[in-house]
Amino acid sequence: MKKYVKVIDSVITFNCETLKLKQPTVTYEPPNKFATPTTKAGINPDKNVIAINIDTVWESSVEIWWVISHEMRHLWQVKNGQFNVDNYKPSQENNLKSYAMQFEEVDANAWGVYVIISLFHTRPLLENIYGEKVWQQILKRVEELSLIHISEPTRLRRI
Repeated sequence: MKKYVKVIDSVITFNCETLKLKQPTVTYEPPNKFATPTTKAGINPDKNVIAINIDTVWESSVEIWWVISHEMRHLWQVKNGQFNVDNYKPSQENNLKSYAMQFEEVDANAWGVYVIISLFHTRPLLENIYGEKVWQQILKRVEELSLIHISEPTRLRRI
């Protein structure tokens, strides 16, 4: 985990600058603190905290960029009134596809994909995880985000 701390910090700094967020506190927590033991990261928006599961085995730095960007987007959603706390169902209360089809998850997944495509010219294969229907929703949101952030391509492409 220690070898990834610098990458995690870089992802957070990038997302704070791009999404205009206050720097969150980063904590490293045991798996029992998360919705499921395999959850890699999560947020506590009330305390502006992003928590990283200490048992996570990261496959690559690109995976870190995707996961942490996804969580940072959730912080952005809360800050901008786009996270519906009353209707949101956490992963343990939902089947995977229903969970992934919630606006908050589509948007956060799309933001992570957008960042990965912009910086690394690759993408996670989310259709293998969530299925084609969910992937199409994420892809549609990626296209919308690319139009919203069109004024920032220089910042995204130079890294």
